[in-house]
Amino acid sequence: MLATLHTIMTTDVKAGFFADTVVLVEGTKDKAAIAGVASTIDVDFQQCGTAVIACDGKDNMPKIIAIFQALRVPVYAIWDNDCGESNVPKNVKLNETLLKLCQKEGDSPNLCQERVEGTFACFNNELHDTLSADLGADVYKTCFNNARKNFGLGQEKGKTHPQVIKKLCTLAEQQDKRASTLISIIERITALQDELVKS
Repeated sequence: MLATLHTIMTTDVKAGFFADTVVLVEGTKDKAAIAGVASTIDVDFQQCGTAVIACDGKDNMPKIIAIFQALRVPVYAIWDNDCGESNVPKNVKLNETLLKLCQKEGDSPNLCQERVEGTFACFNNELHDTLSADLGADVYKTCFNNARKNFGLGQEKGKTHPQVIKKLCTLAEQQDKRASTLISIIERITALQDELVKS
């Protein structure tokens, strides 16, 4: 048990102990996508007291959710369903665990359904794929390449930088394209923050 805790107690997770709310994502690309899109609509998570935490993989999410729920820190979790991948039984079981942790009693889980809810969001692909679908594949590719080159970054590194994602979205907006799905997630995260202020 102690060994498991030591493994998941990253700098990101520790930062969550000082936050009012936490947003859990699988990895650094997801963290950059959420933070980058948030900055395009003037949402500063740090200023709002929200920590965006990369969990170093979906497998770690249930333990980290349980820790913050035990501390009564509101959690918003975002993950990939991974239903199209190999090892489907393991992925389905993990989806079931995450849904049970995140949703209200009585909400029957569809384990591979894409959804954006009040305390969680789950997709069949990575967040960058969702962003690409919102913007259109060609617009995403062109704007992302222009944005990452602006910062002197390669393909993979560019996806881990919020400023690149912000620039990508700014360029896409010039073509009347918006990251509508990620924006809807951010709106639900801010609603979670607002509920905390009211309580």
